[in-house]
Amino acid sequence: MKIISYNILEGMAADTSPDKRKFIEWVLAQNTDILALQEANRFTQASLNRLAQAYEHPYTLLSKETGYPVAITSRYPIERPQIILKPLTHGCLLAEVAGYRIVVLHLDPFSYKKRQEELSHVLSTIEKENRFSEKENWILMGDFNSFSPIDRTAYTDNRYRNRILEQSLDNPHRNNLNAGEIDYSIHRRLLDKGYIDALKTKYPDFTHTYPTQRFYSEKEEPIWIRYDYIYLSADLQTKIVTADPIRDPFTEYYSDHYPIQLILK
Repeated sequence: MKIISYNILEGMAADTSPDKRKFIEWVLAQNTDILALQEANRFTQASLNRLAQAYEHPYTLLSKETGYPVAITSRYPIERPQIILKPLTHGCLLAEVAGYRIVVLHLDPFSYKKRQEELSHVLSTIEKENRFSEKENWILMGDFNSFSPIDRTAYTDNRYRNRILEQSLDNPHRNNLNAGEIDYSIHRRLLDKGYIDALKTKYPDFTHTYPTQRFYSEKEEPIWIRYDYIYLSADLQTKIVTADPIRDPFTEYYSDHYPIQLILK
């Protein structure tokens, strides 16, 4: 089973080919079973269906048709779908696909407190679902817009914190620092609940998912960040074959985030 999570930057706007043909060709080359999308902007359920059928995914689900939706496309039926909009800024999808219980989310980009509220709602929904099933089989993935305590040493130079402080001066609505420091509470909560950070099983040292080559200047050292995650419930840990960021000529250009692939046996 191959799963990819990808923030496609405002509906893959950089792909101006007819019908997003370059994106379709890239997805076909990945031979993925489930594709989780963030920033599926400007798609409708109908246009997402057409896109996914072109890369041989007959099943699709879109959270909404405005703003910054999340979406799932799949080779396998999407069963028991749930769309959660409030209180999430961008929304969240839950569904069962091929026996896996999938969550696709895109947490708020502007406020650590809002992200905490959003995650609490998602975890509460998962807990309710667990009452009706003995199995776990959870896969939570997407753009979390937040930082893991596992990666803490990657940010000790304070370059990211200082950038956020500067942004806050120009944009008072941004509240991404907790008492002036990077907030790690989102991922601490997931780790404390026993969820497995899939990427860390392959890359114990820091590996970034943002920005891609197109989005940093060669004249200055970029600030490497990991915003994108795939978490698994503990019962799936032994099924992990690999988890990797996908870095290739397509992903270097067409979004500011790298996709993450997960392969399960």
